[in-house]
Amino acid sequence: MIELEIDQMEDNIDQRLQYQGLSLNQYLKMMGKTENDMRKEYREDAIKNIQTRLVLEQIVADEKIKEDEKYIKDELEKMAKQYGKKVEELEKNEDIKDYLSKASKNEQAVKLLVDNAKFTK
Repeated sequence: MIELEIDQMEDNIDQRLQYQGLSLNQYLKMMGKTENDMRKEYREDAIKNIQTRLVLEQIVADEKIKEDEKYIKDELEKMAKQYGKKVEELEKNEDIKDYLSKASKNEQAVKLLVDNAKFTK
């Protein structure tokens, strides 16, 4: 599970670098690091990401949180504008719909946590 999270983190940085005209290998050379060095550095963040995701998933399940259709609609409209696409085109993409559904539920779970947090001095 941790290695898969690190893979996703690596893919994410690779994509961002490509938008800037760099490859991951070029970036690593510039930084004087190997891929293994980078993966070691990402390990702690990967563990935290997984822990956070598991906690939020459990809250969503326990509280029976449903996706917020308005949130999804609004996000689809933002994405369509950002990428110069039509909302209907994005709605056909199951990965996008799944991502937005999870994001909607997670946002509600975080709001629930914040709203119920008890702060002490």
